[in-house]
Amino acid sequence: MRPYDIDLPKTRIGSNGDGGYVMADRFRSAQRVLSLGVGNNSDFEWQLACQGHKISLFDPTVDSPARPHGNFRFFKAGVAGEDQGDKPYLSLLSILSKTDVLNRSDSILKMDVEGAEYEALSKLPPERLNCFDQVVLELHHLNRLADAKFRMSFMDAIEPIAERFTLFHVHANNCAPVTFVGGGERRHAPCSWGVCSRVRT
Repeated sequence: MRPYDIDLPKTRIGSNGDGGYVMADRFRSAQRVLSLGVGNNSDFEWQLACQGHKISLFDPTVDSPARPHGNFRFFKAGVAGEDQGDKPYLSLLSILSKTDVLNRSDSILKMDVEGAEYEALSKLPPERLNCFDQVVLELHHLNRLADAKFRMSFMDAIEPIAERFTLFHVHANNCAPVTFVGGGERRHAPCSWGVCSRVRT
């Protein structure tokens, strides 16, 4: 979770508050963007769509994006560790197969799925990450990292990404509470939610 300097400018895409994400300013023409978790704020997706990128949006909790755009393709489905036939949830691999991001090596992944990111990412064959150039994740429940079981699921999800992408930006989501972890000199206060931006280098 330690960010590194990269030889690329950074830019914020989306809202000024929750719903905005820092990315490396290395965009190419008409990239494919996979956005998992939209809710009532699609400013991030809308801004990228206005730049000519093609966006596949997945969210089971809304019927459509808050701001429509001709470059949007919306799916009323969420992400999970595996397909759930009787519920609108699909594995990340199944979601990838419904889009054209796998056909490229410069796609963009954005995930803000309220904690479902860990199981979904850990079940994805690591080589499938090779289609992405940038990965932006909102990580949830970080206050539970002291718990061995949760820490294991966290590592299973994040290690394949860390092996392929450089972490260049981290910020806390200030709509989440702070929880103290540890004691004495090792006592620290991680925010429960944090946004991590990574780029292939």
